[in-house]
Amino acid sequence: MALCAPAAAQFRPVPPVDGMKPHAGLGPTVIPRPVKEKAAPPPPPVETIPFDYESLNAIPRDFTILIGDLQIAQVGGARGALFDGARFVPGTPSYMLADKVHSLFGADTPTFLNGIQGHATYPLAVLKHECAKANEVSLRFVLLGGKARAAGIAFGIAPDASYWVAAVRGDSLQLSRVVNGVAKPLSHAGTSVGVKRAHTIDLRLKDRAVTVVLDGRTRIARLVDVPPSGRCGLWSEGDSKVLFDEFVVKRK
Repeated sequence: MALCAPAAAQFRPVPPVDGMKPHAGLGPTVIPRPVKEKAAPPPPPVETIPFDYESLNAIPRDFTILIGDLQIAQVGGARGALFDGARFVPGTPSYMLADKVHSLFGADTPTFLNGIQGHATYPLAVLKHECAKANEVSLRFVLLGGKARAAGIAFGIAPDASYWVAAVRGDSLQLSRVVNGVAKPLSHAGTSVGVKRAHTIDLRLKDRAVTVVLDGRTRIARLVDVPPSGRCGLWSEGDSKVLFDEFVVKRK
């Protein structure tokens, strides 16, 4: 019996579908459409980090630790982020430093690493959210011991690893500039900060004007060379043992 050729209608080409085009002998080929990456949501105008609800011995989830060791601890009735200087070895940055710096500074990672490696002098934990538009940063802390007795706010952390710091250092409140691991004091005010008591530092920024308020009293007000812009975070020094109790950033 002779085979009949199928009707031509059975071989009609399939019309192209949106996003697809015909390919001889292979059927339709999918053309992938470019997918736009979702931009990270902007940080909130007011960001309050109390540490109260974080797990003991965990790394504070809102900070990236670049130098030193910081973990959630319970001291007396307060829970916060504890830096214990007894375990700190100056000059030793955090493990996986390059990955951590990249998560903060991206393409500027090599520049930042050049500025921090070999100059890991002060413990530094950087807030994961940007602080470039911050006009006020506040810190509540408790000094627990150590000869250095230092705690404060690092701000204007730049891609070259330079930054400013407003901190209690022993019996002095200081505004300093840190470059290549060396803190150069710009202004200072004598003070007596008791151990095992809560204290606050409020940092106010407006263009080049920097104001530092300790326990509700303005102690330093001055102009700096350029308006501070960059990231911010927690700072300490040497053998200090300090519990960071709350960190607040207010943005414009």
